[in-house]
Amino acid sequence: MAITEACKEAIWLKGLFSELSENLQMIIVFCDSQGAIFLTKDQMFYERTKHIDMRYYFVHDIIALGGIVVSKVSIHDNSADMMTKTLPRNKFKHYLDLIGVACRVLPSCERGREYIFCRILESFLNSCQGEDC
Repeated sequence: MAITEACKEAIWLKGLFSELSENLQMIIVFCDSQGAIFLTKDQMFYERTKHIDMRYYFVHDIIALGGIVVSKVSIHDNSADMMTKTLPRNKFKHYLDLIGVACRVLPSCERGREYIFCRILESFLNSCQGEDC
């Protein structure tokens, strides 16, 4: 029921931003499961869905109020997969680009391997400059 947790987090963040005087009109929660999206929008009773958890009804009610929209995300653009699946290097770099993390390949390691350091780590290393960090 990850979509329920995402909606709860979105509600909390909307409240936080409103306290900071940033009024968010609409929050979009992305989901890669077409079936989960359908269940949040359609509350009809079907024989195959009689086991549905009460958490889906919570999400359905939140969406009906209009503060949150659940939208489909393509499997090719789902950056959450970066943290949940083993990926080849080119896919991993694609997901890093999606979330706006720029990386640099440093081939000059003593062990002969290439290491990928993100800009945050790179700036930390540059700030050391010869010190024993």
